[in-house]
Amino acid sequence: MLPVLAALSVLPTSCSKFDLSWLHHDKSCSVQQFNSYYMDASISPYLFLKTYDASGLPKTMDAYVPGVFVGARHFNMKIKYSGSHVYFFDVTSGDSLMKVTLNVFGRPVTAVEQPAFYQGQPEPFPPMRYEFNYVANRLSSVKTIRTTLTTVDQAVYDAAGNLLTFQHPTVTVPEGDTYTYDYTTVASRQFYMDIELFSSYLPGFRLLEYLEVFPEFTSPKNLRVSHTNAEFSGGFPIYNHMLDGKKKLISYQGGTPAKQFTIIWKCKS
Repeated sequence: MLPVLAALSVLPTSCSKFDLSWLHHDKSCSVQQFNSYYMDASISPYLFLKTYDASGLPKTMDAYVPGVFVGARHFNMKIKYSGSHVYFFDVTSGDSLMKVTLNVFGRPVTAVEQPAFYQGQPEPFPPMRYEFNYVANRLSSVKTIRTTLTTVDQAVYDAAGNLLTFQHPTVTVPEGDTYTYDYTTVASRQFYMDIELFSSYLPGFRLLEYLEVFPEFTSPKNLRVSHTNAEFSGGFPIYNHMLDGKKKLISYQGGTPAKQFTIIWKCKS
C-alpha cells in the first residue's frame, strides 16, 4: 500500500491549519529558503524566504514568482490562520492578497486571489480562483477559473507516488508538464519548483507550492531527473543532486548550461 493511502487511517477528522506532515518521511523539516539562479542577486538571492511562529507554522513569506514573458512578481506576505481558512496579507499595505479554504484533512480545497493580488505587478491579470480535487487525499486535479477562461489540469502518478504528468486532458495536443525520475535513490525530503516554464500563469498556486502544501508535486519519493513542458520547446534536465546525511535534498543543478538551486531547511531540534 502506498504511504498516502496507509496514512488515511491516522488522519484527524478535523483541522484548522495546514496539516501535511503525514505525507513526508521526515516530519520535522520545512524549506525555509530556496535559492535559485532565476533571481538577480542584486534584487534577492532567494526565490522565497519564510519565517515561522512558535508552533512551527509559516507566519511570513517573502517570495518571487518569475514569469515566462514578464518580470518577477514580488509578494511580501503575512500569513494568518483562522478556523478552516488561511489568509495572506501584504506586509506593507495590509491588503488581503489571497484566501485559502481547507478541508477536514487540512488540505486546500479553494484559493481565491483578492483584488489587491496583482496591484503593482507586471502584466496584471484579473484575480483567479483555484479549486483543488483529491483522490485518496492526494491532489488529482486543479481547476483554474479566470474571468473568461476555465482550465482543469490533471495529475498522474507512478506506483511510488511520484508525479509523472500535470496536464490539460481535453485538448488535442497535451499542454502541461511531464517528469522523470531516478528510481535507484529514495530521499527523505526534497523540493523542486517548476519556475522554469509556466509559473507566471498560476502565481497563487505557485505561492502555495512554496509553502509545501502540495508535497505530491514538490517532494517526490525518488530523485527527479527531468521536467518537460509541452507548451515550450525542449526540456529541463535535473542532475548533480546533493543529499545531506538524513537524505534531504540540499542542492541540485538543472538546464544547459548548469544552473544552481540550493535548499535551506528549518528543522525541529
